[in-house]
Amino acid sequence: MLISQQLRSHDLVRFRTSHFGLAAVAGLQMELDAVSIAGLMLVRCNRAEWETAERGYVFKDWHSSYYDANPVFIYHPYEGPVPAPEVMPALDSLGRDGTRLVTACRLFKQGHLLDPQYTARFLVSDGMRERAVGPYRTEYLAMPIDGMTWPLEESEVDDLAPIYRSLEVLGEAPGMESFSALLDAFNLAHTRGVSTLFRLHVLFTVHEMLFDGFASAAQLSTNPYDRALAAVRLTAPELVDDELEALYTRRTRGLRNAIVHHEPAGAHVDVEFATSRLRYVASLGIRLLMRMHHLSADPRFTSVARSLGWRKLGARERLNACLDRAVKGDVAPFEQVMSFQ
Repeated sequence: MLISQQLRSHDLVRFRTSHFGLAAVAGLQMELDAVSIAGLMLVRCNRAEWETAERGYVFKDWHSSYYDANPVFIYHPYEGPVPAPEVMPALDSLGRDGTRLVTACRLFKQGHLLDPQYTARFLVSDGMRERAVGPYRTEYLAMPIDGMTWPLEESEVDDLAPIYRSLEVLGEAPGMESFSALLDAFNLAHTRGVSTLFRLHVLFTVHEMLFDGFASAAQLSTNPYDRALAAVRLTAPELVDDELEALYTRRTRGLRNAIVHHEPAGAHVDVEFATSRLRYVASLGIRLLMRMHHLSADPRFTSVARSLGWRKLGARERLNACLDRAVKGDVAPFEQVMSFQ
């Protein structure tokens, strides 16, 4: 075990090794002391544990309320001392794991999170303490105190793990640069300090990367907003209400043009409402695209793709061909894709 069984709330450092890395996931909160997400260890640190990393840098007096934060860290143990040439690669690896975890959380449900690249990562090895800090250095302590959180329930761990694992597999696959760019844009739309209008502009870009810009080979006869709405109807029908219908059928195109031309007032749409709904739709669309990427890489799916006329189409085109037919009332291809094992 990585963590001692002797759990105490404040003054016991439970790490079994003196060589470890910590990456702060600002906003993430959980009741459990430690969980594993597809092999990635998350630890809810007490004061003594996060000060183990922080006390090497006496740069300020902590605000007293920070001690109630119970921040969550990615925890990576090392078997022995970390050589100096491997310190920065280890910190970079913690950052990549953190970005992947935060992306998975955002795809799973909405909430307040900050990537460890924006907060702090620490590497402790005996007497050596190294850190990599971002512009929101102490937010992993401040956000929980301010109520800006993303709660991870015990029942959600098994649901979050496949999303994380899928992102890990796709991130290591060749030829996935456009998918990585899509995830970068999706995460940018959640970044702290980004204005609502720019956030909305980025979300429209994400929507175009998901549902627009196809060659004639895809043979699509519906518009991108109808396909986006179909994705919600098929995967999360409980989210479809009159306001979402009105947004996607009558107002989205006008709102996009208004945002692009910096005249949002002319669209007569609540931009906060539009931003929250576009986030939901983007997360659903990305998860569907992830599934289509995995299926497209599976040789067993070749015969299914051929039967649907998708043999020469990429994953994004296949997803939109599926949604195009669903808009016109034919959900059989979607059901075939979702039921494929």
